[in-house]
Amino acid sequence: MMKKFPGKKALFSYSLTMLLMLFLFPTVLQAIPDRSAPPRLVNDFAQMLSPNERERLERKLVDYNNAHSTQIAVVTVTDPEQYDIADFADRLAENWGVGQAGKENGLVILINPIGGEGQRRIHISVGYGLEGVIPDITASRIIENEIIPSFQAGRYFEGLNKGTDVIMQLAAGEFTAADYEQSTQPSLLSMVFPLLFIFFVLWLVSRKRNAHHSPGKSIPFWTWLWLMNHGRRGNTGSWGNFSSGRGSFGSGRPGGSGFGGFGGGRFGGGGAGGSW
Repeated sequence: MMKKFPGKKALFSYSLTMLLMLFLFPTVLQAIPDRSAPPRLVNDFAQMLSPNERERLERKLVDYNNAHSTQIAVVTVTDPEQYDIADFADRLAENWGVGQAGKENGLVILINPIGGEGQRRIHISVGYGLEGVIPDITASRIIENEIIPSFQAGRYFEGLNKGTDVIMQLAAGEFTAADYEQSTQPSLLSMVFPLLFIFFVLWLVSRKRNAHHSPGKSIPFWTWLWLMNHGRRGNTGSWGNFSSGRGSFGSGRPGGSGFGGFGGGRFGGGGAGGSW
């Protein structure tokens, strides 16, 4: 009869202990920056924004926090290259306590701009209380549609401004995640437009001109087709009153933040990431 390996139980115990140590003392905590003093919602450790842009975004987010108690923090870092950015963002959000305790209404936009094309990363971590209004797929859409296009052009403030616009309106209930999802999807008409255009050209060539037109027929085909198409679609990146930081929340003028500090919100892994 073959005997069991005598060190198997000891090896299992040692492995379990090591795993527990990894969970209890994660190395990633060493890289998480301390909260600024005085506290701020915009913490640009990577110096992505100009001083004026930082103050404009700070004022916008502080005004929103004062009106809704929802805390949106923007953090740029240069040192978590060796860590999973989603895990880093969640741990930073938990460590700082972004959001209000009991409401868990915090959100963190973490950006690591270091690296070449496709290596620069961004992640949105969503607190427990906001996961229903900003689900993972919606966070991903915000990154893809509002933030990354501007980042790729080097317009970092513009991307963050557009992204926070949508986040604010979602959190305030001005429209739902389903509304936003629908607005960012190409309409069926726009997808079949080339075929319709070819059909129209063939129809126009073969059609006999009629000397008497009704007023409705005096409108060119492509004109009302364009109106139909664009009338059904939303305008991504320019939602409501927050566009370009000139809305209800954010005067766009530099000034003191007036931010009272984070309230101890919790995070459960909701959110999404991307790269550019």
